[in-house]
Amino acid sequence: MLIETAADLHAFDSLEIGLPEVGATTAFIIWNSGRYFGCEFKEPVFPAAVSAARLRSPPAVPVEVVQAALPFDGSETASDKRRRQVQAQLPAAEEKASLSVRLRAIFGSAVILWALVIWAVASLVRLVRGLLA
Repeated sequence: MLIETAADLHAFDSLEIGLPEVGATTAFIIWNSGRYFGCEFKEPVFPAAVSAARLRSPPAVPVEVVQAALPFDGSETASDKRRRQVQAQLPAAEEKASLSVRLRAIFGSAVILWALVIWAVASLVRLVRGLLA
């Protein structure tokens, strides 16, 4: 399972996760990359539970925004101001190119680099032949 959180988690920490059709189940943090954590369940999870979890909608509002709005003082403007402050601190979402575009860029770069290597070797050979002649 992949989760995204700003919580201070470390490898081999255990989590209790509520899954549809299963209820609370234990998972362990296996790896992390920034805010992303890969988890492994302690017990196998049934395919029906995986399908039910996939059907659930992703959260519409980041967790930090919800947490920032919790100490609500009754003023709509104060809550909105705090929400904007938290959203401004969140890292911007990366826009990645599609796989085909990235592969074309890699292949094109490789072709250009090999062409430069071949040109440099051919120029060097011509230079050495010119000096020996």
